[in-house]
Amino acid sequence: MHPTERTECCLDTIGSDAAKEMHAAEILFIVMFLAQHLPTLSGLKFTLVVGHSKLVKATCLGLGITDAGMRKRVFDVLYYISTSNSKSEFIAQDK
Repeated sequence: MHPTERTECCLDTIGSDAAKEMHAAEILFIVMFLAQHLPTLSGLKFTLVVGHSKLVKATCLGLGITDAGMRKRVFDVLYYISTSNSKSEFIAQDK
């Protein structure tokens, strides 16, 4: 068995309660921007774990998904994908 190299980074923000979801969404945007534009990172396999639902909500709002029912559907899809054995199961079921 080969050793696994792992680097972990956790971030918190300080700001008003009204803007905390957008702070989290901005961090997500910065991480994805860096991953796409830094040659050193482009060859690495990485996993981004979203640890709270407010970040997903802020991302939905940033994408223009303001309807609560549609956001619930996004959460349902993400939950199903995270708990299923195969993403193809979801695609077949969703049709």
